Amino acid sequence: MCGIALELRVGAAAEVAAVARERRARIVEALRRRGPDAVAERSIGGGSSAGEGSFELWMAGAVLSLRGPDVVPQPLVDRDGNCLLWNGEIFGGAVSVPPGESDAARLLAALAAAAPSIPSLMRQICGPWAFAYWHAASRTLWHGRDALGRRSLLRASSSSAAGTSSSR
Repeated sequence: MCGIALELRVGAAAEVAAVARERRARIVEALRRRGPDAVAERSIGGGSSAGEGSFELWMAGAVLSLRGPDVVPQPLVDRDGNCLLWNGEIFGGAVSVPPGESDAARLLAALAAAAPSIPSLMRQICGPWAFAYWHAASRTLWHGRDALGRRSLLRASSSSAAGTSSSR
């Protein structure tokens, strides 16, 4: 079982950096229990530092390696800057995963090729999954889970600068 987390901050992110670092450290520690083989983080930012259109996307993943001889840390990043967090298994469908290969790496390549038809591709994946995918060229964040909801995916949105959250 893997663990994935992301935080998207849009607009003027006036939060004190120390508070964000502390919260993210707690999240990473919780994720580590879900996937002890590799833990990684990545931040992506864009727009002006305090103006409209600015954002910060923080992604973290912990991997429990089940396929292939090598551990593939997440988030995965391709040469175009696309990022994937993946918690799942691909048993068939739109993405073929040869024995011994990483399903996450194969999915990242398929997502980059499928953009902007990401929902169509994901509907065709057989197996349990939850994912978050940043498509760099279109500056689009995709996230979702399989139709049966076999992997957890929670969403919270901040209603104030103080960080009050509500689940959706």
